[in-house]
Amino acid sequence: MSALLLATLTTALTAPTLRQAQPLVGPRHGTRRTRPVLSSSSGGTSTSADPAQAVFDSLLQDTPGIEGAVALERTASRGRSLVTSRPVEAGEQLLRIPLDLCITAHRSGVCGGLVGQTDVMWEAAGDLREEVGEDMYRRGATWDVRLALGVLEATAGAGGPFWDMYRRLLPSPPQMLHPVCLPAAMQAELQDSELQGGTTERVALLRDVYPMLANHATHPATASYEQMGAPMEMIPSPLEWAYGLVTSRCFTMSDGDTFAFVPFLDLCQHDSPPAADFASDGEAFHLRALRPLDAGEQVTICYGDDYNSRRMFKQYGFAPEDGVETDADLLRELCPQRASDTEVLKPSDLEPLLAAFKAHNESPLATPARLTAVYDAITDDSAPAAPALLAALRDVSAAFPTSLDEDEASMLTPAKDPRARAVLEYRVQRKRLLRLAEQILDKYCGAREK
Repeated sequence: MSALLLATLTTALTAPTLRQAQPLVGPRHGTRRTRPVLSSSSGGTSTSADPAQAVFDSLLQDTPGIEGAVALERTASRGRSLVTSRPVEAGEQLLRIPLDLCITAHRSGVCGGLVGQTDVMWEAAGDLREEVGEDMYRRGATWDVRLALGVLEATAGAGGPFWDMYRRLLPSPPQMLHPVCLPAAMQAELQDSELQGGTTERVALLRDVYPMLANHATHPATASYEQMGAPMEMIPSPLEWAYGLVTSRCFTMSDGDTFAFVPFLDLCQHDSPPAADFASDGEAFHLRALRPLDAGEQVTICYGDDYNSRRMFKQYGFAPEDGVETDADLLRELCPQRASDTEVLKPSDLEPLLAAFKAHNESPLATPARLTAVYDAITDDSAPAAPALLAALRDVSAAFPTSLDEDEASMLTPAKDPRARAVLEYRVQRKRLLRLAEQILDKYCGAREK
């Protein structure tokens, strides 16, 4: 595609007659990303009573070394998050968490932050203070798995009194929305074979590397459900629960080779641009305001990624409901790339392409992020030919076991299980992107054939 044509098309697509794409600030999308609500509520913004409030207040006020200007908030729309407890200025410290309260894992597999180790972990994994060894590393015991072992131990009593209480601020196993924590039946409900396949492989790896930790009885967070007689196929194993916590909430330390689960900091939601940023030194993690904040304002950080919706769900257990611009990747992958499939847009293609976007700009499916994703998928230099991509979109849509309309109707009924709700939201968001792309391409290809 020529530079002149690209510039002309970009200008036209951001004219006032179309919804404007968000500026590329930080990650390529400007959409706030929050963890899904851990309740059956279907929306709302009012605050609700949080049984963990007293635990949060006690730990923040009484733990030596913690300094903070933050409070815990729980709302129906955002779930649990941090807000400012007083007005702060740009550059002011919002939170300081000593490193000795963090659970860490080095790339070598050495874990830190524990005050001891349970007999179960000794038998399952040996001494967590030692390097993992080449054989276990090749089998899959990488730093993220080892950090999950550390978090598992900290929440089983080997982290000391602080972690005995902090565990109450973490989501319980049935509330974990990370894909590895989903029951097998719910993984199928994602209706995304690539995401489901990757999740199945990861679960199999965890059970192969540390098979003892697939037993629910080995950790108090999961053993209690077995004792209550809960259907255990609906409860993630101890290691799956800890792994979901780690991959969605860990932070990289200043050396670049050590990773940490940082209490309190893990409660920050994402925004781009964010309200605050974090850093670590040899003694603590520090959270500082990037701009002036009023009392009660949400403290957000940037997760620092440029993921598409699938990868967002894979790592964090949710995807932005309006999509992200990098979802263009999800469209291009539908049409396997061959030299004969590529298409260079010509100046004569500009008018029908603009008409197709204008015709769907006010569609309920159209958001700035989705429009940009469709635009990128069509106009990229390596984009598949429009007719080939349209045919692929139709094939994928026809293969879904449920339609977008059926899924949107299901969204009107509150889900009893927050994981089922998160799965439904993911597939609705993905289908909205595919339908919008299909509608735009259908009009565009039809106009070119005339």
